[in-house]
Amino acid sequence: MGKREKKRLEKRRREQEEREREEREREERERREREERERREREMMDERRRPIKATMALAIGSLVYYHCAYRNSSFVTLLADVFIVILCSLAVSGLFSRQMNIQSVLFALSFPFPFPFPFPPIASSLGLGFLFC
Repeated sequence: MGKREKKRLEKRRREQEEREREEREREERERREREERERREREMMDERRRPIKATMALAIGSLVYYHCAYRNSSFVTLLADVFIVILCSLAVSGLFSRQMNIQSVLFALSFPFPFPFPFPPIASSLGLGFLFC
């Protein structure tokens, strides 16, 4: 190898290193811009959700205050009442969607596999055959 060829190879190597460095800088700049854009979007979503969160906290706090302080009931009865309300609302929405012929995977009775027991004979022997219509 002569001097001229070595210089040419050295020049190509430097150009390649320069291109690689520019590519890394471009990727880093794009990554920072993407992170900044995502951060701004998160901040915007937080700004939109702030009044909703405050309203929900006010509603929940007032319900807890009414149930526990005004009615002199315990927190356990509050949890029981909430559970009953959720259970009844799920039942009503299930009946309504069945009446309207809306199919949903949320119906435990329409699962292709028995729920919560693995086999219907076990459930029927336990007196839980009503789970499998």
